[in-house]
Amino acid sequence: MKLNISILLISVLLSAVVFAQESIKEERTKITSEEEFERLFWKKGGERLNKTSGEISEIKDIIIKGNKIQTEVWNYGSICSPGALADVRDLVWNGLGYGYEFGLIAGAKVMSISGDSISIISDSHVSPNEGDYDPSDVLKWGWLPKAGFSDPNENEIASFTAGDFDGDGKPDSWPESWYSSGAGKYLWPAFLGDASTAPDEEVYFVIDDYTNYEFIGQYQPFNGDATKGGLGLDSDVRMLQFNNPLAEDLIFSVYQMTNASDKDLSNFYMGMYGDPHIGGVGDTGDDMAFFIPPKGELANNFDQRARSMVYGWDLDFKGRGGK
Repeated sequence: MKLNISILLISVLLSAVVFAQESIKEERTKITSEEEFERLFWKKGGERLNKTSGEISEIKDIIIKGNKIQTEVWNYGSICSPGALADVRDLVWNGLGYGYEFGLIAGAKVMSISGDSISIISDSHVSPNEGDYDPSDVLKWGWLPKAGFSDPNENEIASFTAGDFDGDGKPDSWPESWYSSGAGKYLWPAFLGDASTAPDEEVYFVIDDYTNYEFIGQYQPFNGDATKGGLGLDSDVRMLQFNNPLAEDLIFSVYQMTNASDKDLSNFYMGMYGDPHIGGVGDTGDDMAFFIPPKGELANNFDQRARSMVYGWDLDFKGRGGK
């Protein structure tokens, strides 16, 4: 039995600074049929994704600013990265940064070759101090991007609003394979429906955990293949932004995950692990966080609409330099 799970993570970042938006956006054509999607992007599910493994050489990033949030996205599954131009790439609150790193984490309890129960966890955290690496701290044991979902000659992740600066008719960060001879143009693999629901920004990439070799001697997700480790997971990843007043301070992070391995995963968990630095670098000592559960004693004093959420705030409501 294959496991196919979609998770929607909504990042709420209250903004004090409004970033300039392009008033005119080139119209982009989306894929409207499942047949066209499969023709351009191979088959859906594990059969499509497990042909190749994620690669370090495919790591790219992009700064997205489709609404009041400006932040950095990396195509191994993380938002923000440690020390990456702090207070420059994630400016929202009074010129102060707000994120250290928020990344995808997934884990399962599986049976090893020897019959023991082991827990395998794959993460996207890029620092060896926080993420999982091989003993040399070089090879990432976790999520890495697959090739074929952006232009190999460009440094940015493919995005819906990517420009065509060389005038060849292809948005620069899009791969050549997204050209549809039937439509006579390049098509964006949109998550949502027709143009009426088009986001102001959307990025798309695909990752897997095949380089997580921590337990490769005890568990192989693909029978007889010791080159692929982890849990044998693939995930389509999308980050969406809308400039509508109802969603202008939100990022929708969508992870569509598939168990592409040869084995069932009956005890599986996934989510996002994050470290905000509200108030900017150097003012993290008084950062606070709290989860309001959906029900129970801790939830009783809160409105129903405020529950099932994690909140982060600065204890004295002041950032670095008193901002």
